[in-house]
Amino acid sequence: MPIRLKRAAQESGGLLTASGAADEHGRPLADEFGPAPANEFGGPPGNESGVPPENETGAPSARDYVNPPESMEFTPPGSTAGQERTGSRRRRLKRLCYAVAALALLYVMWNSRGEERTEGPLSPAPAESTEPAPIAAPGTAEEPKAEATAVPAPAETEAPAATPEPTPVTKEPELEALFFHFSHEHHGVVQLDNTAAVHSVRVLVRETHTDAVVYEKYLEPEDYAEGSFELPELSTGDFYMEHMEELDGAWPSFEMKVSVWYENEAGDGEELKEQTLKAAYELGFGVSYYRPQDDWDEDIPTDCFVIMPWEETNEIRFVLNDPEAVTDPSVISFDFTYGGRHLSKSEYSEAIDYEFYDTYFDGFVERKDYTAETKIVLIPRPDWVPESGTVHVTITQMLESTGELYTSEIDCEFPPVYDWE
Repeated sequence: MPIRLKRAAQESGGLLTASGAADEHGRPLADEFGPAPANEFGGPPGNESGVPPENETGAPSARDYVNPPESMEFTPPGSTAGQERTGSRRRRLKRLCYAVAALALLYVMWNSRGEERTEGPLSPAPAESTEPAPIAAPGTAEEPKAEATAVPAPAETEAPAATPEPTPVTKEPELEALFFHFSHEHHGVVQLDNTAAVHSVRVLVRETHTDAVVYEKYLEPEDYAEGSFELPELSTGDFYMEHMEELDGAWPSFEMKVSVWYENEAGDGEELKEQTLKAAYELGFGVSYYRPQDDWDEDIPTDCFVIMPWEETNEIRFVLNDPEAVTDPSVISFDFTYGGRHLSKSEYSEAIDYEFYDTYFDGFVERKDYTAETKIVLIPRPDWVPESGTVHVTITQMLESTGELYTSEIDCEFPPVYDWE
């Protein structure tokens, strides 16, 4: 460094010349480079020590040169031994100040880098510069420059989503009616919602051939308080027996009509809402018991309970007490209980019941040579069921007309008593 070069020149006892010529004692020849400049210790030109030179242009006196003691090696001639030179002391003080300032600067820079590592993600180290680092003045520490922090641009504010318009409140009630039949059994359900403005509800079932009223009822609010009202079972067989002459050989056909009167939107009048439905066909089931003496059907054992569809079909599948498995109209769930005990899978079987006809009627059309196949469930009376009593059977099926699940609760008393016996 420049400081070390200057210090080496002082230790040699004089200034270096361009040519490097010197006498035998290592002193530079003055006549080669002209008058010597004034030294830094304030002495006259030509001599560091301030003592007049004995011979400026010639060789030194004949006396031998004696090296000064080590303690006086850098002391100009004429100075007191061991006395420090003012310039040397000043330079050492400067160097000490430089060292202190450099340590202080390193300390500040180190702490600054530690804070950056703690507060934020590491940034890539700056490229090393080949230029020497500037040295701060003694007694001062260079303040670290604040790094420019990138300020994120404000996020674009999205326009608030449009608030959906509230559904206008209407006084019109929601009405859905179901009307279906299992063979001769007819069932109806009326489902109502939003009934605050309802004044009156009427359910009417009539026979279409005779226009006779089969069932009529004006519902009270408590009838549909839970959202639905179920009609009692209606039978076309019973109606046929009672109106045989009026039907003149026709089989009865039922139709259901639901009428709802409610206050209009303006509140100054009344509106009417109606639905009219013909009965949709669905597959019905029955439960019977074959006594020990009932041996007329070779496909059905005696002392046995039978679950059988009312229509001739073998395209169904039975599952035991599993309503969740009923995913289409061909799957039928059943449960058989007595005294709280449920039937197990090992206590029943499925079979096909065959019926052979030489002549039979299909809607008053005569047919011949026909065999009917019907899938049934056989339940030989378990040992935990007594010889007489009432068993409870639950049938769950999917209605083909609406896709809704429908559950029938059937109580079967056994043994049966027949009128002809």
